[in-house]
Amino acid sequence: MPTTTTTGQDPRPRAQFHTPTVISLQLALAALLALGCNGHSTPPEASTSSAEASSGGVKEGALEATDVAMEATDAAGGEQETAKGTNDEAIERSADGSESGADSVVAADEEWREHFWSSPQDPPTEFLDAVSPELTGRHYLASDEWNVHLFIQDIENLGGAYVGVGTDQAYLFIGWQKPEYAWLVDYDPWVVALHRAYGVFFDKAETPEEFRAFLSTKSLDGTEALLREQFAGDKDAHLIRLAFRKARRRAASRLQKLQEQLDGLGIKGFINDQDTYDAVRTRVRAGKVRPMLANLLETKGLRGIGAAAKALDVPIRVLYLSNAEEYWKYTDNYRQNIAGLPFDERSVVLRAISSQPKNNDYHYFVQGALNYLTWLAEPRIDSVFYVARRRRIKSMDDIPFRRITEGPESGLERKRKHADRDLPPDDQDQ
Repeated sequence: MPTTTTTGQDPRPRAQFHTPTVISLQLALAALLALGCNGHSTPPEASTSSAEASSGGVKEGALEATDVAMEATDAAGGEQETAKGTNDEAIERSADGSESGADSVVAADEEWREHFWSSPQDPPTEFLDAVSPELTGRHYLASDEWNVHLFIQDIENLGGAYVGVGTDQAYLFIGWQKPEYAWLVDYDPWVVALHRAYGVFFDKAETPEEFRAFLSTKSLDGTEALLREQFAGDKDAHLIRLAFRKARRRAASRLQKLQEQLDGLGIKGFINDQDTYDAVRTRVRAGKVRPMLANLLETKGLRGIGAAAKALDVPIRVLYLSNAEEYWKYTDNYRQNIAGLPFDERSVVLRAISSQPKNNDYHYFVQGALNYLTWLAEPRIDSVFYVARRRRIKSMDDIPFRRITEGPESGLERKRKHADRDLPPDDQDQ
């Protein structure tokens, strides 16, 4: 079992949503950004060539060519543990079509659906970025983050809402956090399409075993027929089936390994525990899980989520960034997007920073969301590598895990040292 190094304090003090501290921090950051780091009152638009990331995956060809091939194939073949029970029960009743009486669920069904499902998306990106040139253009359709269970103690039964990039990681986090709403965001249409396929599997599969069966080679013909039926007439029907085809083998392998890993660690997840699976499935069937195109550097997706969460009166308790921040320096758009999310003092940011091939995995970081806002409010902090301080990997079994509790002054000091020694931002500490 990999060794894990943990430092820092628990970043989750108890407080209420929309406290004065929350409002003042977000207003301060908004005011700073209104002035602009370069003196402009309106921040410059982010380039569509820079965008967020998920984890793991395989390289595919251009969407247009594969979509044509797909058409040819088609033509030929035709809150805390005490509150958890009440909230889950209410969401389950909502999934079954009956009225919910729980205070934590919006009473008017159409009202919450309008807020949740109608916020704008960002346009599809024209370029899939990466941490290195040879990885650009990849569709990350299965995660390669093998120790996300390290986040459990920081998100278990947090409630609130979830926002995160990536694919299968989302369902692990939803099963542990048990949010009221979950926005599954990515800038890659393939990832969003795969989530839509998974939504059908959750709807039809009553057990984790049945869910995994949809990914098996034995069930391939039946699964593709199901997706063809479920998405008949949908403008993204071809892409949904294409993303499923390309992801299937790697996703099946990923879930098999996850089950074995979680079983070995004695940890319950959606793929190896019925109750946790039910928590995810109930939310999917109730319409409380929304896959959507959102680019962390654009101006619509994240800001629409922030506005929707405020209208629903729900805090974003978990923001999962994977290693997206490695791809670019912080822009004004990005700072505004994060500042617009309604965090409270229990909200956390989760990230995984690359450390392959040193341990074939990542550095894992938890940071209080309000603490993160103070870093983003400092315009001289322009890279995640000044926020999330990495250290050198000692062995293949060394999996660093750290809670970030210090303020941006430490990042500025690290930046000065790097400048004095002419080191890049991503240089690792000893």
